[in-house]
Amino acid sequence: MEGAIKFARAATGRTGLLSLHGSFHGLTNGALSVMGDEHFREGFGPLLEHCARVKLGNLAALEEHLARRNVAALVIEPVQGKGVHFPADDFYREAQRLCREHGTLLICDEVQTGLGRTGRWWGFEHWGLEPDIITVAKSLSGGYVPCAAVVARRAIYQKTFSRLDRCVVHSSTFGATISPWPAGSRRSR
Repeated sequence: MEGAIKFARAATGRTGLLSLHGSFHGLTNGALSVMGDEHFREGFGPLLEHCARVKLGNLAALEEHLARRNVAALVIEPVQGKGVHFPADDFYREAQRLCREHGTLLICDEVQTGLGRTGRWWGFEHWGLEPDIITVAKSLSGGYVPCAAVVARRAIYQKTFSRLDRCVVHSSTFGATISPWPAGSRRSR
């Protein structure tokens, strides 16, 4: 989620983030900032600024926030993991349309729902969505190895890593691709 937030802000030049009440996006600083459950944010003081939440299904509130044109991304879980909530109508499709209309990116948090866990490869496919950024994790290794990925449109990636000197603006200790073959071995040639 941290990477998705950084990518959205870099691509749009905006700092605002919007999510849904009741959502769960992780326990790191940025993820807590878009967390829709107050219980998990309690006691950690100020998190990222310019984060707001709207109720699942409330298109009027969503449009009110997006009309300010300061929201980098709307973050949704296609199926909210805490309580298994999802819209019974076309809320997600309309939310995507409003995001496109107001220059806001759509991030689909597929950490729990991705890679076939809902009967479709991605949970967002149930609503015919085309998100700008996808986060995926738990299903990548079946829960045995901690790994995660951020999948983004090429234009978003290129705005984040816009120059050679910015090639490490988002990475981690275990995030680099390293050849498993020692230098000088036959396989490394």
